[in-house]
Amino acid sequence: MNRLNIRIWMTAAQRRTLALFCCMLLLTAGCAAGTICMEKNALEPLCQFCLRYGVPCPDSRTNSIFLSAMGWNGSMLLAGLCLGFCAVGQPFLCALLALQGFAVGCLLTRIAEAGFSQQMLLQFSLGAVYGIAASFLLLLGMREAMRMSCIYLKTCTQDCEAAAMRRRLRLYGIRFGAILLLLLAASGIYALLYHILF
Repeated sequence: MNRLNIRIWMTAAQRRTLALFCCMLLLTAGCAAGTICMEKNALEPLCQFCLRYGVPCPDSRTNSIFLSAMGWNGSMLLAGLCLGFCAVGQPFLCALLALQGFAVGCLLTRIAEAGFSQQMLLQFSLGAVYGIAASFLLLLGMREAMRMSCIYLKTCTQDCEAAAMRRRLRLYGIRFGAILLLLLAASGIYALLYHILF
């Protein structure tokens, strides 16, 4: 009954906006948790893991910066794509979004720490800008994956026409392909800017 009420009182655009807002809330909560844990040295292994793999490594070559940037974000996007085909993938998608926010929170806290040289501060700031842009793209991907996961959950209890499912799968693939291309472009721009500035 509640689901029916939501469909009656909210348009499709409003439901999409609500889903995006919930994803942003998860990302923000993860970012806040990462900031708090970094400041209090709580969950230190997880913080170090996020800083090691979730932040593009500041080394010399453009291609390694690009691969480092795509390693974490590409893995997260691929995991989201696969979880979209799972009827019970929603909790895991929420956990991925929170983990992405946690990594960004760790990075922002690291930037705020004293003792950085000006060059290192600029490196981490550039990484933070890239991290926020990549987080937004991942947010869009996770939202699409959640919608597809909900569709699979619905098909477990109700019949679904094969033609309608094929259309949804095609749209799902197109949207994820577009997000992947944007993520590749963002990683390439980040690597190029890093090469120019440093």
